[in-house]
Amino acid sequence: MEPIKFFACAAAVACGVVSHAGSGEIPFRREVAEAASKIRQTRTLDKVWVYAERQPYTAGQNFMWHYIDRPLFTDVSVRRARQKDQKAAFRNEIDILKWSGFDGFGMIAHPYITGRWFKWLADEPAEGYGQMPVLHNFSAKPSRKNRAYADMKRMILVAAKCPSAPRIDGKLVVWGWGNVADKQCGWVKLLREDPEIPPFIYLCELPFLRMYVKYGELKEGEKLPDELVRQYQADLVERLEYCDGFKIRCHEFFFRNGEYPARVLPLGLCEKYLNPLTIEVMNRPEYKGRKYLGAYVEQAYINHLNGPTHGQYGTECLRTFMDGAVKMNVDFVMAFEWNEANENTSFQPMLSSSDAIARIMGFYRSRLDGTEPRPRAGDDVTVPNLILSTRQKMRLGESYHAEMMYVPDGSDTAPFEARVVLTSAGGKVLCSFPWERLPVTNLTAFSYYVPSERFSREMAVVPRLETRTGGKVKTWTGFDCTRFDPTWCNRFLYSRQSLRMLAVPSEAGLEVEKSGAGGFGIRAAYSGKENLASLEILDGCEEMRSYDRENEFDRSKYDVFKMLISSRDNHNLAKGTFDIPGVSDWKMRGAGIPWFGFSVEGVEAKGRPRKASFMVAEHHHVLIAVAKSETGKARLVFDFDKLPGMPPVDLGKIRDLGFYALTLPNHVRFEFERLDGLCDYPVHIDSPSAKMDVHVVSRNRFPVYQLRAVTKSGKVWRSAPVVPELPSGPDRVIETSSDFERKTVPMSVSASRIPCFTYDIGDVSHGDWLVARGAERRWNAALGGGWMMPRPMRHNAKQKHPPTFTNSIPVIAVEDGAPAIRFDGTGQYISLPQEFIPVASGYSLEFEIKPDDDGNRVLLRMSHSGVHETTLRLVTENGSVMLSYFGRQLVPRHLRHRGKLRVGEWNRIKVAKSANVIVCTVNGEKAVLPYNRRGRTFQTAVFGSNVAPGAEIPADIKPFKGYLRNLSIRHGIDTANP
Repeated sequence: MEPIKFFACAAAVACGVVSHAGSGEIPFRREVAEAASKIRQTRTLDKVWVYAERQPYTAGQNFMWHYIDRPLFTDVSVRRARQKDQKAAFRNEIDILKWSGFDGFGMIAHPYITGRWFKWLADEPAEGYGQMPVLHNFSAKPSRKNRAYADMKRMILVAAKCPSAPRIDGKLVVWGWGNVADKQCGWVKLLREDPEIPPFIYLCELPFLRMYVKYGELKEGEKLPDELVRQYQADLVERLEYCDGFKIRCHEFFFRNGEYPARVLPLGLCEKYLNPLTIEVMNRPEYKGRKYLGAYVEQAYINHLNGPTHGQYGTECLRTFMDGAVKMNVDFVMAFEWNEANENTSFQPMLSSSDAIARIMGFYRSRLDGTEPRPRAGDDVTVPNLILSTRQKMRLGESYHAEMMYVPDGSDTAPFEARVVLTSAGGKVLCSFPWERLPVTNLTAFSYYVPSERFSREMAVVPRLETRTGGKVKTWTGFDCTRFDPTWCNRFLYSRQSLRMLAVPSEAGLEVEKSGAGGFGIRAAYSGKENLASLEILDGCEEMRSYDRENEFDRSKYDVFKMLISSRDNHNLAKGTFDIPGVSDWKMRGAGIPWFGFSVEGVEAKGRPRKASFMVAEHHHVLIAVAKSETGKARLVFDFDKLPGMPPVDLGKIRDLGFYALTLPNHVRFEFERLDGLCDYPVHIDSPSAKMDVHVVSRNRFPVYQLRAVTKSGKVWRSAPVVPELPSGPDRVIETSSDFERKTVPMSVSASRIPCFTYDIGDVSHGDWLVARGAERRWNAALGGGWMMPRPMRHNAKQKHPPTFTNSIPVIAVEDGAPAIRFDGTGQYISLPQEFIPVASGYSLEFEIKPDDDGNRVLLRMSHSGVHETTLRLVTENGSVMLSYFGRQLVPRHLRHRGKLRVGEWNRIKVAKSANVIVCTVNGEKAVLPYNRRGRTFQTAVFGSNVAPGAEIPADIKPFKGYLRNLSIRHGIDTANP
């Protein structure tokens, strides 16, 4: 990495960007990376095959409220008649895949769905497209009696009848998926011995996990043992005895300082061992030209619900994996995954990535095949083939990262210059990075890293590009901004906008005015040369409104509510009816994934669904619209066979309060919310112009509004952000973990932006929600959980509940003359939201408990996927408090407080973490744990339950039993001795 450089910050004093630091300069780091060249000079196939894993999502599905991004070419009209149009949606997805430059799909699992696709393709083949069968379920011992064998055989036989299934020399190509590579050979041997199965070419997973683990344990200067190296090559030879080739993960992730749990960079393991050892085997006479080598590539893993994150880092993750594929000169590239929007691994064109991935993959394909790169169809070659990548949202203290990448395609013959400029939301220039001379012969990425704490006065920063040719400068705007919060962030997605897919409006505008009661009046307009697919108003990355020519949910006429139905049980099928007696004008329909979980069985003459069935598994959304004139008397009545005791729900009350929840004894939870945001993605506008004049209620204390236009061809444009209400009041100096400085630094920020709240235990008007008094709705806590909230309560925890467990909801009671929450000790809990305990900044958590006994009890735990614990854990052990803190490497530090809890009396507990110390105070007695590391991953926390195994969990641990009151937290500790 280059040493820190400095650049001048224009108008620093006027903008107040670095006035607190007393300097007119901002430090930055600059990194330059170019695409790799080949190491392995020959391969088996003349042209590389590029395939992508596909999940069974259809092109028209609604991913709102569950995913944080959506496909670029979403077309809800495909969703209208879902059975009839599934085939049309599938063909549409094939067209998008081919537009992106891929050769075909590989379908993981779901053999019956894949079989249906193979049948469609057998009836009507898709030219230039391949559907590759994928085998999995290798964990069991190979046996023809195993159901997995029947599924594998069926998959191969169905594919063999399809002309769109890929073949080499007449043999079907089959791809194996899974980490249990040791058993794949046995399964393949059984399949090859089956006389009913035609000859096929099989590509297995490459077994190198033992080498990876051992390499991570090596000290500087040490080498892998010769025995392990020989065993690796022996494993390769064994696989090639039964299989026709294998896929290799060219690089892996490792931990590095920064907000992310990992940053992807080339590992010495690949350069020193995997690459040369693999090439040596593949070049042996018995394998050269007869066996195939593939690469398994990723572009990100960003799970905004679960917490684990391997970031995009602009395009670094994708480039790193593709560089590895080029060095190995592979025959196949397997992309993980095409459309997994929940985990944000998608190679599918998404709103956040435009066609950037397709451009990058197209360049690397040309490098692998030894051909000259060419412009994409329809490209305006007068526009430089640049891609600008910036984060959508950040915690102040992370390194602000802007990546400018040039992708050569033969359209430029001479180098030119370009630079990135950062401005405030109001348009003032904050800083300009140096002009870069762009080579036109190789893919080159320029990355700039700035300490975002220097932007502590900004709500958002906006990038723009400037290009210079022959002394003439041209400015390019319309990119996404980066929103800032002082102490927390659970969104790590980048916007990666290719300049040639940047829409250019002929006229556009966004005006915002405060209109009282927390609302804003917004007027927006856009006109351009191309027909629009959508025009939307965003508030801090959330879609608030869209131009809807059908106006299905007319906000001037209807109040709209979102109902979420969830359960901790996997398959809880319920059937019944909804009704709103005495209300004449209302409508309801399922939202989310249309073919899963909710379906309308009967419809009255007026078009109002009355009868519904749904499978309560994890999350199911329903939209309900009621005429504004009738909302005050609207009571939603349920009659479901497996939901006895479901009371009527007062929609007028929810309209006024904003949200409400209730949980039934069988673990089914209902959450109702006044839908202030977008109801659904609109049908395509199909016009070059659109206008909106709407009223919105923001869910954010300080909204940041932006207008986004998407054309039918997939071009995207975003307006400059509008911040209608700036923070006011006194400043606070807080400590923040600076990724750039690699130390804790002071930062001055408006106190009104820092989370500081107490849960209102006495307020039962919101049902099974605890309101975070003095904070946005996102900080509310759930009594007993919900779809996202019970993550820490799943997996092992569910099996640990005793037979007496009947309900996860603690009871709000009056104890000693004041409201308190009563836990019965069998599994009741409170779910606290993500970043309630901040990962990388200080905080002060306080509460009072009145325990029933001095046994070993869970107070607070955090975990992701029910496996790895994260950040803070509090339990009682033999009547005293034990604090554990889990850092980046999942190695906890423990602190056992010497003070005893008073059974049957109130005890005040406080946990305060600053940069270098954690102080646990019990009834005024302090215990100090020196600790200068940040926690691991953002995640929900559970108070009162979750008895799953964990590091140094006391023996016979049970859920908390007793009372809780005065639960509060304050972010932003600013002292070394809290």
